[in-house]
Amino acid sequence: MDISLKEEEVRRQDGQDRGAVFITYPAPPEDVVVDYFRNNITLTGLEERNLNIPIIHGHPLFQEGISSKGPNTKFPKIGIECATERHTQVLGLNEHHFKNSVQFLNYLTEISQSPESRRLPTKSFLDEFSRNQYFQQFQFNCESDVIITGFSSGASGRNSNKFVYDSSLALTLLMTNDLPVLYPGVTVFLPEDTEPNLTTNDFAEPFWGFEIKVKIVQTKSIFRSKPKFLFPDTKEFDLYLSKSRSQFKNMNT
Repeated sequence: MDISLKEEEVRRQDGQDRGAVFITYPAPPEDVVVDYFRNNITLTGLEERNLNIPIIHGHPLFQEGISSKGPNTKFPKIGIECATERHTQVLGLNEHHFKNSVQFLNYLTEISQSPESRRLPTKSFLDEFSRNQYFQQFQFNCESDVIITGFSSGASGRNSNKFVYDSSLALTLLMTNDLPVLYPGVTVFLPEDTEPNLTTNDFAEPFWGFEIKVKIVQTKSIFRSKPKFLFPDTKEFDLYLSKSRSQFKNMNT
């Protein structure tokens, strides 16, 4: 994936190259919480109470999800969505210039092997990106609020909601331990406030629900191949020290 110095010089001078940009981070907040709940909700014993809980992206009252057990195929249901994000910069993390290396190429290869739906850059984009020689990296911290919402309905809806809430709360507490292991670089904070007894009158039948908010903290990185305007046009210069016989002259290689 290396490029020659001649090719690099042409890239700098042809006036067409403005660089390429992509963003990456350890874990898509909403996706990893959905995956965790889908993989572990059955461990809580809900199915022994004839409760099969679909785990979906988005709000459970407005997104489709079909249960395979119980008298109501649409509820209970859990929806998960990333509601808000806060970004902060830390001194020393903001900008870094570096040259292509085997380590960085391996990093790009690792990104390309992640599922297509979990990354913005395609494999062809990453392959082309890897052929560059000089890069910039910008980093910032991101706090993502992920909302876990569940709703139940029917004659036993209130009681079902209690069981689903308790199971979901247990999983969120376990996530604080497990997600940092599964996705190094991720930190999960315990839910401080929860809403265990939500109700709505917007539908023909009564609904009972809950809401749990967890915070996922990680560092996001933006990589850019250095565009032409970041390379100086000056190829050589002479430097003289006042009242000195020393003379310095840079050498092109």
